[in-house]
Amino acid sequence: MVKNLIIFIAFVVIYQSCSKEIVIYDSEISSNFELGLILEMNGKDCLFDSKTSTLKYSLAQANLINFSPKVKFQSYSSITFNGNELTNNSINNLGTIELHKKYPVKVTTLDETKSFNLIFTDIPLVQIVTRDKIPNEPKVLGKLILHQPELSVFKESWINIEIRGASSALKEKTSFGFNTIYDKRNLDLKPTQFFSMAVNSKWILDALYIDKSKVRNRTTTELWKEMNPTNAGIKSRFVEVFVNNEMIGLYSFNENYTESYLSLNNQSILISGIDNSETTKFEKIPTQPTNSSIWGDWEQKIPDPSTRLEWPEFQSFCELVISSSDQEFVSKIAAKLNLDNIIDYYLFVNVCNGYDNVGKNYFFLKRDASSKFEIVVWDLDATWGRDSEGGTKSSTQIISNALFDRLIELEPNGFKFKLKNRWNELRATTYSHANITSLFNSNITELINYNSIDTENAIWNTATNLVSEQGYINNWTASRLNFLDSYFSNL
Repeated sequence: MVKNLIIFIAFVVIYQSCSKEIVIYDSEISSNFELGLILEMNGKDCLFDSKTSTLKYSLAQANLINFSPKVKFQSYSSITFNGNELTNNSINNLGTIELHKKYPVKVTTLDETKSFNLIFTDIPLVQIVTRDKIPNEPKVLGKLILHQPELSVFKESWINIEIRGASSALKEKTSFGFNTIYDKRNLDLKPTQFFSMAVNSKWILDALYIDKSKVRNRTTTELWKEMNPTNAGIKSRFVEVFVNNEMIGLYSFNENYTESYLSLNNQSILISGIDNSETTKFEKIPTQPTNSSIWGDWEQKIPDPSTRLEWPEFQSFCELVISSSDQEFVSKIAAKLNLDNIIDYYLFVNVCNGYDNVGKNYFFLKRDASSKFEIVVWDLDATWGRDSEGGTKSSTQIISNALFDRLIELEPNGFKFKLKNRWNELRATTYSHANITSLFNSNITELINYNSIDTENAIWNTATNLVSEQGYINNWTASRLNFLDSYFSNL
């Protein structure tokens, strides 16, 4: 979708003979990965979507009244905003700005005038500048510019970027993973901070393509953190993304799990389930030896498998779960597994109906040699009554796997009793319908206020209706909680 050469307004004046001037409307990306200037305010570019001839500028609501930016544009052009001519390299009072309104902008060079719409928004804007089509792999070089709505707040970072996720690569709108690096010649990872998130060098732009609410992953992660502040989970921010001079819609700018983000050390182990299979649901021990980064459908993420493989601890844990006698399982499982964390995770995937998070889309983390394995949450889009393709899911199914089934059946350390007590505790607080509804409503209201969904629907030919989906989630959640109350009272 992203072309090697993007058509955009660059307004270059070429002199021929003595006085003849020709205006050229296309240009290549510069050697320093810069695009041609159209209109700049307070040091931040108005981002350009060539398909709709739209300019977009991120501006906080606190700055809307008598907005008076320092304006900059090409010296050989003249520009009018809302019918008033702008003065170049000077402060211009644009009056009181209305968010999401289309303001007419005309750019004239010689006798040629181009018309645009300028839209002010308070959602952060991300522009990725790259000379290459972004592939599934390997990563390609680019530059990321983050425009925050506060005056003059923007951040540039050199990046390596690729499409993220096998399923995402098959979708029309794709997610991206990117690493922040020092520059185009030094590709070493550079720890960087965006927004108020933790400093990190690996990041995700989640396309939010399938989720009809656009907020399931964010809200469900917030719920997990609310259950226990020590639970590992990512933060995110909604953004609109441009690739060069093409707007590609609404994304979630997400943190990513790395050694530094999880505060790990050289004794830490992080294993991911990469597919829903007998091995990742603890029904079968993988047959192949542990001599690569992949063992069955488990993948070693940390430590870096290219430097060291660390399977023995996890293999021993899997064998205990799958192959041990009942007596051995009951006597040893609490030494290998953080049962409080496992109780919380079992309740968590059941309340949100995380059917896709008990084989793949979860991590087993061992923080150091003396720690027990615990579960870390991941990829929670297929939850709250929707499947991974956006279809509906029943509110009356129990989410489990062979690990959870054996813990409930054999009850090591009073597992079932603790499970029921924890459910009752959470139902009075975090898992109240009012609290879950409040979390969803807050995030959906934020998106509604950004007014991004109409643009998203237009770009991707979708029909997302946040108000309708909000109602669906609230009703589904009420039904789900009633079902689980009955289930746990009779467990």
